[in-house]
Amino acid sequence: MSGAARARCWASGRGGGARGRGELTVLTNPNAAYVSAGQFGEVLAEEFVTRTGTRVEGTRPIDRLNALTRAGVLVGWSRAAFGTLRRGRNDAAHHHLFDTTKAPEALKLCWQLGDLFDRAMGGTRAVTAFVPPTLPAETPRPIRRRSRSCARRRTITGARRPSPA
Repeated sequence: MSGAARARCWASGRGGGARGRGELTVLTNPNAAYVSAGQFGEVLAEEFVTRTGTRVEGTRPIDRLNALTRAGVLVGWSRAAFGTLRRGRNDAAHHHLFDTTKAPEALKLCWQLGDLFDRAMGGTRAVTAFVPPTLPAETPRPIRRRSRSCARRRTITGARRPSPA
């Protein structure tokens, strides 16, 4: 699977593996979702650097973003989106954010950036839309009853045991 396809799958909710960490925790553990979204942004920025051949001085994520901005690869909303993901990850890592309203926004940014990457690097022109995750509906577990034969076996087994003297 290409980098573009991986990025798009992670952000769209169709992929497996690491993608699920961000999406599945966005409503139940927003702090983990922020961290995963930030990691997605870092990996996507590395893919942009590699695919565009952009020269980066430094090894920090911000160095890559600045180099991509200087090269004209990231402009406007895309640069702002990467910055939002980076700052959100830092805040989550250092201040333990549990804001369930901002975590879905970070996931949406991941999806939008993955879509941008796919269209820019893969040439895809399909019209797509972000669908935010929702908690699965709880299904009641069926009540398990002991069968009469199980109760009879216990009675019979208990009757066979020698009584304490």
